[in-house]
Amino acid sequence: MTHTAPRRSQLLLAGLLALVVLPATLTRTAQAQAQAQAQAQPMPPAPPAASQPAAPIYESFVLGNRTEVSSQEILLAVRNLVPSAKSVLLPTQGILAVTATPSQMQLIRSILTSVNQPGDRYRLTYTLTGTDSAPRQYILLVSTHGSTVFKRGTRVPILTGPSSAHGDAQFQYVDIGLSITATLEGNGADQRLHTKFEQSSLNGQRTLAGTDEPQFDQVLIDERTTLPGSSTHPTQLSSFTLPTTHEHVTLTLTAEKLP
Repeated sequence: MTHTAPRRSQLLLAGLLALVVLPATLTRTAQAQAQAQAQAQPMPPAPPAASQPAAPIYESFVLGNRTEVSSQEILLAVRNLVPSAKSVLLPTQGILAVTATPSQMQLIRSILTSVNQPGDRYRLTYTLTGTDSAPRQYILLVSTHGSTVFKRGTRVPILTGPSSAHGDAQFQYVDIGLSITATLEGNGADQRLHTKFEQSSLNGQRTLAGTDEPQFDQVLIDERTTLPGSSTHPTQLSSFTLPTTHEHVTLTLTAEKLP
């Protein structure tokens, strides 16, 4: 007796099981490979966090012995080059106050380092030599972008309003004597000295509208000269005749550059 039919049934059943189990196994294998590949790949970088604006800082800069005009020029340069910074000039103290971010402040420091270099210093000797009097010398010290004023004299009251029953007389005071103002302008080889020399004196009185008014004589010299460099030879600025004494006077300048 043969068993061919049962064996065929067993083979058919085994084939059907293989058809069911094999796809499931292949699916699990493919899923495992895909999961392994996903774990092996690096995660994409997280987007950068939004940066917060830097907090402003405050700093003050000493501009040195400068005229108000040159200090204003420095302020204008800072405002034009760093417009978002806040800067204020204190001219009487020679200080520039600035509020800016750290990066802006670094740029402002660089600007001020280049334009706020210490300047030259000179000893100026003004000599008045008259035909009828001994020479008189006046010594002033001045720095680049600086100004020095020398005054000697008295104050003379001038009646500007008559006295009345309801108040005192009104006076205005006028300075008479000698006044010298020396201002050093420019930089380096382009430096020029601006000298303003004024000498006034009282020359009697005259009657105007029934009131005796003081009369003044005045000599005014406004001169710009190029500094003579390292030379200490005197330079004649002007010569004039005093109105009161009719004395002929020569004004000379000797400029010495200090170390």
